[in-house]
Amino acid sequence: MNQKNRIQAPNKRAYALLLTGMLVLFLSGTRRGFAQEPTPTLDTTETATTETQVTPAESPTVFVTETAAPAKEDAQVAQVLVKITPNAHVSRVQPRLNPYGRVIELEELNKLGVILLEIPAAQIEEKMRELHELTGVAFVEPNYSVQAADVIPNDPGWGLQPGLNAIRAPQGWGLSTGSGNVTVAIVDSGVDMSHADLAGKITGGYDFVNDDNTPQDDFGHGTHVAGIAAAQGNNGTGIAGVSWGAKVMPLKVLNSTGGGTYANVAAAIVWAADHGAQIINLSLGGASPSVTLEAAVVYAYNKGLLVVAASGNNGGNQVLYPARYPQVMAVGATNFSNQPASFSNYGPEVDVAAPGENIYSLAPGGYLTKSGTSMSSAHVSGLAAVLFSFTNNAGVVRNTIEATTLDVGPAGWDLYSGAGLIQMDSAIALLLPPTPTAFVDDRSKTGANSSGLILPTVSLTPSLTSTPLASRTPTIAPPSQTSTPLIISPSPAPTQTPTATSVPSRRSEQWQVLLSPYPCGALALILAGLFLWRFSQRQTKL
Repeated sequence: MNQKNRIQAPNKRAYALLLTGMLVLFLSGTRRGFAQEPTPTLDTTETATTETQVTPAESPTVFVTETAAPAKEDAQVAQVLVKITPNAHVSRVQPRLNPYGRVIELEELNKLGVILLEIPAAQIEEKMRELHELTGVAFVEPNYSVQAADVIPNDPGWGLQPGLNAIRAPQGWGLSTGSGNVTVAIVDSGVDMSHADLAGKITGGYDFVNDDNTPQDDFGHGTHVAGIAAAQGNNGTGIAGVSWGAKVMPLKVLNSTGGGTYANVAAAIVWAADHGAQIINLSLGGASPSVTLEAAVVYAYNKGLLVVAASGNNGGNQVLYPARYPQVMAVGATNFSNQPASFSNYGPEVDVAAPGENIYSLAPGGYLTKSGTSMSSAHVSGLAAVLFSFTNNAGVVRNTIEATTLDVGPAGWDLYSGAGLIQMDSAIALLLPPTPTAFVDDRSKTGANSSGLILPTVSLTPSLTSTPLASRTPTIAPPSQTSTPLIISPSPAPTQTPTATSVPSRRSEQWQVLLSPYPCGALALILAGLFLWRFSQRQTKL
């Protein structure tokens, strides 16, 4: 080989090394996004454990691990949790999230490799999907909220209200305490208009006995019923009602001795239907059918109201009117043992049962204890008021209550308790709205579709009509007269999908793993090429 060729050979090798090194450096830098990343300021240690931010309820002290709703600061924004990949750093991934919303600094979450991000609530699904496609993001999930399993009110009379424990009200209040946009019409003896436990809750009303606009209770029954359904809870006063938020519409049809007429009851039903009530509670009844009374019930039913009535207190096989009409939700009573009460009227018309023995509630100017299916009916009306916070369909509310009862008395549907004892938390859980879904990097697990979207579990949707009476198989056995231990089976947890799985590994991450060791090697190739080039230049001069 002549001198010229000997000189050109190192030149060729130098150029090859230079070009190879520059190409590797370019590919590695492009894939890893070096040009876009600022100088790291925070390093984190990756762990295999993640956790959601705990948002405690206002008063409870016992917490559960998860519920179905995403945490929000207000109606305009929502929060999501972004988990980075094992080979990424929070400080490098965080700038990529800025265009999507506001990063909320939480040092404890950063130690888990998790970033809390606030995004527009109206775009939560779209933004979560886009965030998941960013390099360095392992998964994205809503910042699910948690609440207390049991919400125990601070009302001094709470210890005298075991009936609310029987229907699992404390667990239900952990999900919802009711809305102020729902109104329960109490068709009864009126209401104590100045009672502290009903302050701010009374709306409208009429006195059909005295034909005036002041339905003041002079018998006490209506006040007692109103307290069970909707006394203000957790206000440090008296007792807690089933729905803390619902409004009370007092319609006085019973006089100072507790007597009244079908005409006034029918008129009050129509009045309630025309003045914005969603539920009508009828803790009263008569033994005789009436075309007028039935017409009033049908009028309210056709206007979308839920009519709830007591079955009666004679202990006989004859449900009273208006509870006897199919458009009405008929309620029987249970005792301290969660069994049908001996005084409760029974028959195929009974839909559900609720506590009715020694119920502590309001009285004009104070509090007292009463027993009867009147009290049972009020429990159901209070639960219905809470459920109307989620739907305006009375048929859905009625069937949700029936579909989530606890079987008591004779096994299965029976003449004494109908579908069973109402369960507040299970009923609310059935109507809770679906939650946003999460995106993760594990396609091997079940539950994901091709897009990586984890679909929420679909819960039972109540039908819009009650179970036909003809399809019910009554068990004609007398209610138990002996006390049995209080047995309440665990109620199903709210429908939720806080745990999500799946989405394929992205090709960009494979490149990142493949090329990440080579920036230093690329620089070495470039330096070697420069050395050879410099060496060839010196040889040329020689």
